[in-house]
Amino acid sequence: MKETNTLSSKLIIDLKNQMESLPKKIVEFGEKIAYSSLQDTFSKLQKHHKTIKESESNLKHFEVIFEKEIIKLINQSFFGWYLYQSSLKNIGRFGLLEFIWASKDQEINSKYHGTTKVGKYLNAFFLNNDLANALDTYIKVIQNQIIQTNNQKIASFGVNTGIEIEEAIKKNPDIKKEIHIFDQDPKAIEHIKNKLNSYNKNITYHQGNIIKALLNNKTPNFDLIYTNNLFQTLKNESAKKLIKYLWDKIEANGSLIITSATSLNNTQIFLEHISRVQTNYQTKESLISIAKSLANVKKATYTIDSIKLYQYLKLDKE
Repeated sequence: MKETNTLSSKLIIDLKNQMESLPKKIVEFGEKIAYSSLQDTFSKLQKHHKTIKESESNLKHFEVIFEKEIIKLINQSFFGWYLYQSSLKNIGRFGLLEFIWASKDQEINSKYHGTTKVGKYLNAFFLNNDLANALDTYIKVIQNQIIQTNNQKIASFGVNTGIEIEEAIKKNPDIKKEIHIFDQDPKAIEHIKNKLNSYNKNITYHQGNIIKALLNNKTPNFDLIYTNNLFQTLKNESAKKLIKYLWDKIEANGSLIITSATSLNNTQIFLEHISRVQTNYQTKESLISIAKSLANVKKATYTIDSIKLYQYLKLDKE
């Protein structure tokens, strides 16, 4: 245990030194080499992190040193600050996705956002990491499903910021879809209303217990329902129960899309020690088993993004 903790401390200090020396290395070697070196250090730490997760004491030591040495540096970047705030305030939850998406338009938004020179360069680094790219991919995947002409009645559960809806409406200003947004968090509903009401009035908001809403006879059936990380907030059995209720609300020839994080990704340090999200990772087999437990499944399509962070299960109904 002592040797493991010593290695944790060494790798974390190595990462700290790499981050603090980033501006100097960029001047000397350029961004490509400097960022590649930093990524190698992150990867070594991530690999080590996977080996200690089974030991509570080793993991606790890792968390204490990481919090002490790394968090203050990461928070100097806007990306890191939003990620860190995501478990403390809604500004983090809402802000991170919006910040990542806005940063894709480099003509308007600089990638160098931070409170220090180190923070600005770290921000540019983070905006090209697996987590940022996977979130960007998620938005595009769902946006394309919303646009499909056969999906006229659409429901989102755990919508986060609604960027995918906003972007779909921007691409199709005359879109004639009936969209329903479900979230238990009143601040989430308020945030999304402020964002979307200027685009489209044909949106209904449901705030409160999701299962009660699904059991309400006034809640219609849908051509498309999509969810975002049910397994992040719910235990397996509760998530599977909710999926059954969602499936019952799918019209014939409609689709349900389930999104889940995988344990294969290289961003677990970001998720677990910066945003402090304890994700209930799902395997491909566990998601496929959900499809087998439901009636009237015409087709089940499993995909995983190139980064191996998010996996998608699309279920088409007979």
